[in-house]
Amino acid sequence: MFDRLLKEPLAIFCVAAAGIFVVDAIRNGGESTETLAEADQNAVSTIVVNEAVVDILQEDFEWLEGREPNEEETEQIVQEWLNEEIVFREALRQNMHLSDGKMRAHLIEKVRLLWAGVPSTPSEEDLLAFYMDNIQEYYSETRVSFDQVFYSEQPENADELLERLRSGEDIEGERYWLGDNMSDYAASILRSSFGGEFFTALLEAPLETWMGPYQSPRGYHYVKVSGVQQPQPIAYEAVRDRLLQDWSDAMLFNRVAERTEQIRDEFDVVYDSSGEVSSSVEALLASARNLREEEGH
Repeated sequence: MFDRLLKEPLAIFCVAAAGIFVVDAIRNGGESTETLAEADQNAVSTIVVNEAVVDILQEDFEWLEGREPNEEETEQIVQEWLNEEIVFREALRQNMHLSDGKMRAHLIEKVRLLWAGVPSTPSEEDLLAFYMDNIQEYYSETRVSFDQVFYSEQPENADELLERLRSGEDIEGERYWLGDNMSDYAASILRSSFGGEFFTALLEAPLETWMGPYQSPRGYHYVKVSGVQQPQPIAYEAVRDRLLQDWSDAMLFNRVAERTEQIRDEFDVVYDSSGEVSSSVEALLASARNLREEEGH
């Protein structure tokens, strides 16, 4: 399986690209960086088509078609693979992985998956210990109940309205899409609907007292908080399925972290105070910014 993996284009990409990600030089028995660069370029430019490659292509064809390819079909699939490989190697020669944020992120994720492997199933004792060690992650959310009077625009007589509300007057504001009575709403919903500053104001507001108006993305709110339910630890059995996933994620993260530390000394990292940014790094940063903007829309 490992031999086959090394013949896959993406795996070859990872191996070939590894040498390019070095900031200054690779420690390799005194060889010059020029010699290493030439070796990398030769590896990228040389495409080997041997019996092992043909066997893999034939196996893939058989898996898809349910039969072995004939001689003509074998020649065709080899040529198709070779055409793709040439385009792929050209992408390597042009260092596209250095300026494409999506490709860089994909390569990082691919290598992490290779390093992480498949975690074993934890014993009940291990899972319980993980729960206790990370109990702060397994608390219920803060929940808040409050009444509100909403206005899409800030009222000109804002202070007067507040005094009237506090005196017990029943004032009808504008219609709010979630209603005027917010009963037992979780912190995550309140933050996403009203914003972080609004949520903080709710927590700081005295109970049973009209306050405001507090601003949200939708407008202005007078609020009277009737109750705040503080976070409570969630029972082990209630979060067991989540614990299994979290334990697995933690084990995989640790494996990747350990592997990263093992190879860290193979790279020379140079902290340059000149403030100059190479064209490839500048292009990569620009690509990463564009990727974040795309994900935000």
